[in-house]
Amino acid sequence: MDDKDVVLLQNISHIVKDIQHIIDQSKKQAIRSVDFARVQMYWKIGERIVTEEQANKNRAEYGKYIVENVAKTLTKLARSLPSSIGGEMDCV
Repeated sequence: MDDKDVVLLQNISHIVKDIQHIIDQSKKQAIRSVDFARVQMYWKIGERIVTEEQANKNRAEYGKYIVENVAKTLTKLARSLPSSIGGEMDCV
């Protein structure tokens, strides 16, 4: 192996490391984006339930009825979804 081959292999190794770094950073960013979207989703779900259950009052008048029934229905829905879009979700 001559000097040109060694330099070429070093350049290829450097390019591969750079590409791997780009892929790793993109994966991390995707995870952060999904985490942020989930937090927003949970917030909006909670806000919707509180709005309905409390009817914009300080306290709900009829306890956990809505929460329990919504939870049961959402659990059934989540289990029917393919796992790639939320099936068998541990969040419900």
